[in-house]
Amino acid sequence: MSALRIACATAALLALAAGVSASAETPGSGLNGVLRRGPVTPVCVAERPCYVPLPNATIVFSGGASSKRVTTDRLGRYRVALAGGRYSVRAIIRGVVARVRPATVVVPTSHYARIGFLVDTGIR
Repeated sequence: MSALRIACATAALLALAAGVSASAETPGSGLNGVLRRGPVTPVCVAERPCYVPLPNATIVFSGGASSKRVTTDRLGRYRVALAGGRYSVRAIIRGVVARVRPATVVVPTSHYARIGFLVDTGIR
């Protein structure tokens, strides 16, 4: 390999590495956490959780003219990139729209915030 090719390849690798590190330093903004449902029993006891993760549900974030959806994993976890601002939140569970708490959230502009959501089952 010629010296010129080696120099060009090295420069390309350095530029690529610089781009990767720059994007790694920019965390963006959004939310992550767990969607739970509950109570799942009329009486909560220490041996059994009163609130359980809600897998495969869609969480809808609406703010201004934009809307974004994310589906929870098998443990009810979610992560969504959102621009900073105020969003209303709802869940879609097997095609049915459900209200969640909190119903509105404020997304920071510089990082991901951890927010858990709860779908109330109405069991009392």
